[in-house]
Amino acid sequence: MVRGGTMNNLRRFIVYQILFALLFIVTSFLSACSSESNPAGDSGLTDISQGEPDGGNEDGGVEDIGTFQSRLTRYPYITYRGNNSFTLFWETDHDETGYIRLDDKLYKVPPTKLSIKVGADLKTRTIYQYSAKFDMLPEDRKITYEILSLKTPLKSSFSSRSTNNDFVFAVYGDNRSGAPYLDENPTHKEVTSLIAKYEPEFVINTGDIVYAGGLEGEWYQFFNDGATLFRKAALFVAIGNHESGGYDIFNRQFDFPNGEKFYYSFDWGNSHFIVLCLDCGISPENEQYKWLKEDIETADSNPDVKHLFVSFHEPPYTFSTHAPNMDARNYIVPLLKTTRTRLVVNGHNHTYEHIFKDSIHYLVSGGGGAPLYPEKEIKYEEGETPYMVKYQMVFNFSIVHVSNNSINVKTFDNNNQLIEEFNITEE
Repeated sequence: MVRGGTMNNLRRFIVYQILFALLFIVTSFLSACSSESNPAGDSGLTDISQGEPDGGNEDGGVEDIGTFQSRLTRYPYITYRGNNSFTLFWETDHDETGYIRLDDKLYKVPPTKLSIKVGADLKTRTIYQYSAKFDMLPEDRKITYEILSLKTPLKSSFSSRSTNNDFVFAVYGDNRSGAPYLDENPTHKEVTSLIAKYEPEFVINTGDIVYAGGLEGEWYQFFNDGATLFRKAALFVAIGNHESGGYDIFNRQFDFPNGEKFYYSFDWGNSHFIVLCLDCGISPENEQYKWLKEDIETADSNPDVKHLFVSFHEPPYTFSTHAPNMDARNYIVPLLKTTRTRLVVNGHNHTYEHIFKDSIHYLVSGGGGAPLYPEKEIKYEEGETPYMVKYQMVFNFSIVHVSNNSINVKTFDNNNQLIEEFNITEE
């Protein structure tokens, strides 16, 4: 009897273990399915629209989340990760759980504590960074958000990825926030405030967004000077030479396609955009070049892609203070010439240049706030066909309106006066 009872107990134990394992598998599967349909994905966000998981805040109302002492140390800004997924960043001075409402959903966001050196005195300060990752948002929508966990809540909106053949984006660069400006760069504020009035869906900065990439405080100045624009238009950046020494800081500030690589591409509307990192090296033997060749040839052969845009910091053609980047001219340009690329945007020289060569328009958009470079005499190689269209020493930004078969480019100065307008028409 004892032996039979032992066998029965053993059988029960085995059955219980099997049932427990099956229950664990089913629960894990349901949890995975739930996260796939949740815009927060695996970002660390918690959707509490229907109440807290522990039973609190049963009606999902904001009146139950409490009051807050946090003030913004960095205004919110938006980056795009591809696949209609966005990350919203902001920072505060208090260690408090973040709460953000996105359309009709309420999310809880954990803070990350950071000790950094900011300010003219470079004293170490403690701040709290929040990064809310929203996956697979509805396309062609104006997404409204409100950061509730602040002493004074902040509400704004941004455009999700467009699938339409009609959209607007902006281009500028070389604002170079930081030394010698110290507390602020008034021209950068002017330029970004003017850009915001045109309501672009996103903005491309052509690089040199700070003066010294390794100084954390200069990044704060960049984001806060451009706060009016960055809180409602997704921000893309091409790394410039002044970001050198701060690549780890760069990675913490942004969340772009292609993981932690400094070159990437994305689709918007009927167009494909490529952003390169010349500081990472570009030659037929390296990884970035091979990636570029495959990416641009794939996009060029896609009938749904009507327009190809490319951005990198140092221009292949320029007549200003810095000489042309010959790696760009020797390795990138030949690839562009074999595709339907029609507009390339660069920076590096603090001026405005419009060059038209081999059916491609090149813009040097380096007038975002850094000290302007003087105009220089234009000298072509012997027998070379002139290709300079417009050259002006002026702070500037460009508004690009993309439609089905055409691209309209308008460039303005920091007084919002039109410098130049031209159209690119595809066959």
